[in-house]
Amino acid sequence: MSDRFSDSDAVLCTNGRLSQPPEDILVTSAFKSELQEQLCLSEEMNRVDIAHVIGLVEAKVIKKKVGADLLKALQKLQENPTDFQPDPKFGDLFTNRENWLEQHSSAVGWLCAGRARRESTTVAYHLTIKKILLDLADEITALMRVMMIQVSAHKASVMPDYTYMQPGQPTTFGHYLHSFVFMLMRDLARIESLYGRVNCCPAGCGGINGSTLQIDREKLSSLLGFARPVMHARDAMWQADISIEIASVSTSILVTLDRFCEDVLYFVTEEFNYIELQDSCSRASKIMPQKKNPYALAYIRALANKVIGIQSMVVVSQRTPTGQIDNRLFLYGEIPFVLKKSIEGIGLLKNAVEGLQFKTSNAVNRIRESYAMAAELAEQISVENNLDYRTAHKIVGKIVRNFLHLKKHLFELTELELNEAASDVVGRPISCSRQTLEMLNSPHVAIEKKSGLGGTSKERIKEMIEHSKQEINYYEKWTDNEREKIKQAESALSQHMHTIINQAQ
Repeated sequence: MSDRFSDSDAVLCTNGRLSQPPEDILVTSAFKSELQEQLCLSEEMNRVDIAHVIGLVEAKVIKKKVGADLLKALQKLQENPTDFQPDPKFGDLFTNRENWLEQHSSAVGWLCAGRARRESTTVAYHLTIKKILLDLADEITALMRVMMIQVSAHKASVMPDYTYMQPGQPTTFGHYLHSFVFMLMRDLARIESLYGRVNCCPAGCGGINGSTLQIDREKLSSLLGFARPVMHARDAMWQADISIEIASVSTSILVTLDRFCEDVLYFVTEEFNYIELQDSCSRASKIMPQKKNPYALAYIRALANKVIGIQSMVVVSQRTPTGQIDNRLFLYGEIPFVLKKSIEGIGLLKNAVEGLQFKTSNAVNRIRESYAMAAELAEQISVENNLDYRTAHKIVGKIVRNFLHLKKHLFELTELELNEAASDVVGRPISCSRQTLEMLNSPHVAIEKKSGLGGTSKERIKEMIEHSKQEINYYEKWTDNEREKIKQAESALSQHMHTIINQAQ
């Protein structure tokens, strides 16, 4: 085995605790998988290592000249040199970087002073997630803006609302669609709250519970653009709940998208025929020439399934004793992947919503042909006759049963037929205003009557539209502000690095 040992194995086997290089199977399986999961952290790991070296210099752990030499090498690595090609034979991303840095700086041995490799990886993970969360929030607000255009355009476009996929009560397409905007608002609130926890810096926590080198953790946090350090050093290194929460937020978002897609997949069918998707969101059948398959919506459903599966994996992977590396081996790659897939799904849905056409006449006809006005009729005869709603419900239920047999529509109801049903239920006729009978053929009248908070009346819809616009504006400003903070921190870190390099010359 010793004859296989070479200089290229120095990072993995330093003639310290280990006397042999790793077996090939370990390299081609575990090391390769771990490296692939971490590659997405490469850009942020540059900043983390630069900040750590600055921290070592300012804590006087290393001399400024030594630090400057190492910072110059890190600066070159930050430029993505062509000769840096991560290879699993050198281990994970950190040790691959160490191997490259060893060829460019004699000070590379200080890179691990006061920290484990997982600290660099964990901090880079937080920085990476911060940026993707802001991208995710931006994509959601963009989708919401597109939805709000359709909400405003269709605030009076009548359609039946559904329960159990059966026409339930009259509504408007704008009011229906607006409900998903409110779901997305809650997802944005979750992102903002989650961002606050991801925006706490794990740097400087040492191997497990701090370091005797006295590196300033608050300074490291500031250099990297975090809001504050994670207070407890051991907690900083083993935060299982953060990844669980990220996966949960992604799942919530994709389930929100999926719920809309599930509805629209019905609404675009010939049986419903309420919505027409633009051809660019669709795919043709290879055998059935008449088909226009809503492929974008089906793909979003598949994304939701995939993310739900990954969420389960994330939760299961955290069920370990604390201080175990296996609960994060796959998460450095999987969690950014989940967030990016959420962004992808939102973008697909945004395009679909932007170009959809709502067929109001078909939706209105469906209300007239169904019994979607039954609840409204029961409410009105309850009020007009001082009947409890349960009794009014029975009367209308009997009318519907009779009309189903007679193949009649509810808007054809006469006062005589109403009184016959009432006599069967309560033993006497009841009164019914002309306006109530006319309402059965005018669902927009019933829609306008729903003037309570959150209802379908024009004034209530106007209120909710204004509220949604304010929420969208808030989150757009929030992401802009956070991005500016990140940009300023990256610029300040670069300036700090150059100051040390220049002072050491």
